[in-house]
Amino acid sequence: MQINNIMKSLTTVIGLGFTFPAMASDTVRMVLPSWDGGKYIAYNLAHEIKTVTGRNVEFVTMETDKMWIEMDKDDGEVDIFPDLWMPNQEHNWGKYVTTNKSVVHNDAPYEGKQGFYILNNDDGIGIKDLSGDILTDLDYDNNGLSEYWPGAPSWHAPVFNKVKLKSYGLYDKFEAINQDDKAFLTTLDERARSGDALMFYWWEPDWVHAKYLLKRIDEPEYVEGCKDITDPSESDDWLNKSKFGCAFPSSEVFVVFRDDFLEDDKLGTLLKNYKVNIERLQKDILVSKESGEDLKVLAEASE
Repeated sequence: MQINNIMKSLTTVIGLGFTFPAMASDTVRMVLPSWDGGKYIAYNLAHEIKTVTGRNVEFVTMETDKMWIEMDKDDGEVDIFPDLWMPNQEHNWGKYVTTNKSVVHNDAPYEGKQGFYILNNDDGIGIKDLSGDILTDLDYDNNGLSEYWPGAPSWHAPVFNKVKLKSYGLYDKFEAINQDDKAFLTTLDERARSGDALMFYWWEPDWVHAKYLLKRIDEPEYVEGCKDITDPSESDDWLNKSKFGCAFPSSEVFVVFRDDFLEDDKLGTLLKNYKVNIERLQKDILVSKESGEDLKVLAEASE
């Protein structure tokens, strides 16, 4: 009898139009990038989402290729990626944004620059200058090969940068430093303190330019046709099939998210209109590095 009464009560409540909270849908899952700029944007965006929509944000870590697959699903493990660099992700962008249309992006990307940088060198260097004494200076362990960091192994940047060295005839003169970005920043700091040269992939804007003496290596200007990348997923011979004998084009950096979020007026509008305050980002990250202040707290206070 008691069970029957409970069931009748539930039926009455539902019939009157009352709804029960959908707890799982109240949580938004966002990838927390490993680099400082991406973390800052994630913390700031999560704070905005909570403030505007009341929804909680759960941070997850995931490799970029898997992230796209999960956002493509109706019930995937990821909803938002806060700092996506283009054209680095053009292969996945073409599949999930352009073709599948399961992933969308904000309307106000910020502009970024990326390329090879030299540490502890105040002179202008071109890619064709990488020979002789310069290569010797970059041979940190004196094994006959110069060292460079092409980007973290889980990123797509190493694909581009290995193709670049091959296209410039330098692939056999270098060996890659196989470190994630956190470990590499320790290496960068050690080399800066010791005064040693180091070549590495990096980007602008970022706080490292305020802390270290860095020069971006000049490369031929990007023109249509100077870049043709075969993705490693498409061919084992991707390196030989690819070319990239020019600088990166100016990058656009987006927030990308599941397309069905556009059906939520508050969340969809927030994500589509979200804009990164780059000046504040660089300032706050440097403050965090120098003073030890919590980056999350600084990002949440930024408007």
